[in-house]
Amino acid sequence: MEWVALASAVIGAVGTYAGGQAQKRQMESQAMMTRLQSQSQALQYRSDALGFQEEAVANLKNTRINLATLNARGASGNLDPYSGSLGNLMTVNLAEGLLDYDTAVSNYLMTRENIKMQREMAGFQAAIYMAAGDTAEMAANIQAGTQLASGGAAAWNAGAFSSTASTPSPYSGPHI
Repeated sequence: MEWVALASAVIGAVGTYAGGQAQKRQMESQAMMTRLQSQSQALQYRSDALGFQEEAVANLKNTRINLATLNARGASGNLDPYSGSLGNLMTVNLAEGLLDYDTAVSNYLMTRENIKMQREMAGFQAAIYMAAGDTAEMAANIQAGTQLASGGAAAWNAGAFSSTASTPSPYSGPHI
């Protein structure tokens, strides 16, 4: 009977240990998934940032084209393009173009910051998962050790390790 208690403790300890290892692997997988999701999100942000860069360049190009058009029309009518209502049109056009450019650049810069924050948050979350896995592993190892110790103590108290313990004979049948 004492051997049953010891065997039960060993089996329970092995199960507890395996459970702790499985929980650790699950947490490591969760950390890996968090990192992969972060990389995917960073790629999306990077795509957005490139779009904002293209928008900024397009705004400057359109502003340059509009200013050139105003200048050419003024010159074709023998007007000074830098004075009067034509000059005012150019000033307004330049101000609007630069505002659009500045907005696109600001969006680009904010998107780049979002990429950095996303990566930092994912790294932090992954570290939490890894720590949780290590804690689960350690707790399972301690619990497995406790189960082994309890089973060993129960077997000891039952006399499994004493020299007077009855050991079964390898052969108990009749002798021929």
